[in-house]
Amino acid sequence: MACFLPSSDVGTNLTLSREEFFKFHNIDPLLGEKQCKDMCMVKKLLQLTDPMINSLADEAMMVLNCIESPQFPYDDAVNDESLSLIKNILHQSTSFKYFYHNRVIIIGAMTKLLDSVCMRVFTHIVKEVQYIKVVREQKLEYDIYGSNPYVR
Repeated sequence: MACFLPSSDVGTNLTLSREEFFKFHNIDPLLGEKQCKDMCMVKKLLQLTDPMINSLADEAMMVLNCIESPQFPYDDAVNDESLSLIKNILHQSTSFKYFYHNRVIIIGAMTKLLDSVCMRVFTHIVKEVQYIKVVREQKLEYDIYGSNPYVR
């Protein structure tokens, strides 16, 4: 069985079997989207109540809107106090402008995390989302044509 620790040779890539990868990331399903490097942050996230997680998700959606926008999307009416949970979790002050100005770096890092970890660990979720998408597309076709278009 391969060691999970990085090789002392920085230039060496470590290859893990699917089972070893899942074993290493066995806490990920518990954390869901709460994965991060700082274990104090992980502990804080796991202690959040459902309403607090919903509020954090709302803050994250505002940040994602900011990151995805070609122009800064918020005016003075939306202030950085809207990021109270994110600031508390990070233990530092942050702002929408910070996220906006660093959006290229953030998008690259998130894409790398999604591709290298999430897509591998959460394959069951990806398959379920793909299945739901197919079912919705088939229902849409059924609604448009009034009957199943594949049955003659």
